[in-house]
Amino acid sequence: GAASRGRERLRSAGCLSCHGLGGPGRGGAGDLAGRPGLGTRAAVLAALWNHVALPDSVLKRGWSTLEPGAVADLVAYFETQGRGR
Repeated sequence: GAASRGRERLRSAGCLSCHGLGGPGRGGAGDLAGRPGLGTRAAVLAALWNHVALPDSVLKRGWSTLEPGAVADLVAYFETQGRGR
């Protein structure tokens, strides 16, 4: 994955509609830049997977279209932030 694409994917997939990136999220979800528990690749993947249980009304439409390459980009982004290792 590519970290630069991962940061863009946070925006295009609607993640930042709820989460913040370096500050509080607008939609009540946590700040992804300072989020504890994203210290391994497996933790990042688990955090993404846990969104599956959220109702469709909560998730942005783009969430359901994340393909493996998009997930790899998101993991790569968190790796550059000192996460996902």
